[in-house]
Amino acid sequence: MIFKKIIFNFLLISLLIPANIIGQIVINEISAHKGYLDEYGENTDWIEITNSLNTSFNLDNFYLSDNQGDLDKWQFPNYVISPNEKLIICASGKSSSNYPNHWESLVKAEEDWKYSLGSSSISDDWNTNNFNDQSWLVGQGGF
Repeated sequence: MIFKKIIFNFLLISLLIPANIIGQIVINEISAHKGYLDEYGENTDWIEITNSLNTSFNLDNFYLSDNQGDLDKWQFPNYVISPNEKLIICASGKSSSNYPNHWESLVKAEEDWKYSLGSSSISDDWNTNNFNDQSWLVGQGGF
């Protein structure tokens, strides 16, 4: 009987502890709309992972997948991610030996930014230097 109580308490406590408290490797950012040129010069989707703890972690024998029926779809290489390191994984489906350095967009909360609410279609050239953004709204940066 005591063994059953111990098991029950262990399961109860396990369910009450959020999984992210013990997560060392986290998906920090993801883009499913391209935005990164891989080593072949092709625009690809990407996933940024972060080692959130202060110890190094070997990614070997861990996997990423977008298919619940194939959880071993893409295996991480034998790569040791340092504490607080961010690593970009290109989701191109190609083998790669190039590990892109982490990059940031220069987004400052104190600056004003132009944006569209998305209530109507946006011109295909919205992300070019020649795009006329005069009709877009202006608001404070930051989240």
